[in-house]
Amino acid sequence: MLTQAQLVVLGQILGSLLLGVLALYFLLKYKVEVVREKGDFLILRIPFLGNIRTNFRIRYSGIFVEEWEELKNRIEALGRFLDPKTVFRYTTEYGVNYVGLEGDKGDESWTKGKLACLTHGDDYKWGYNIFLNSQLDLREVSRRLSQELGAEIQPSEVHTFLFFEN
Repeated sequence: MLTQAQLVVLGQILGSLLLGVLALYFLLKYKVEVVREKGDFLILRIPFLGNIRTNFRIRYSGIFVEEWEELKNRIEALGRFLDPKTVFRYTTEYGVNYVGLEGDKGDESWTKGKLACLTHGDDYKWGYNIFLNSQLDLREVSRRLSQELGAEIQPSEVHTFLFFEN
């Protein structure tokens, strides 16, 4: 036979379990909703409690200085190999989502002799990703490409050629 203290503890455990099941039921049935307010702020619609308006924007018309600096640095890094204006023009025209200097291996290094590679975009976005090998011996590659194609490709044109080739 259970003592009175044991019955109290058992009752508390069963009561807590019942409250947990009820809370789970209401959470699944009446979910918290995120609603946009004029496209800038968020409203959380919480069951039984009402609406809570957030004080942070989800859309901005400007650019954060840190993001601007990072974008400038990335454009400069790619600009050593390609003309950014040309890249922007052709990426939108041909559905290129990403242009990078990462390698084709998992550790971002390049397979020996590989000049560039092309992959399909991530699952959430269609298009192509182009990766250019920044470690090339441009004179050797230009000589080899010129010989293979029967057309003169200057060392300064190698990465642009590889961008368009991919």
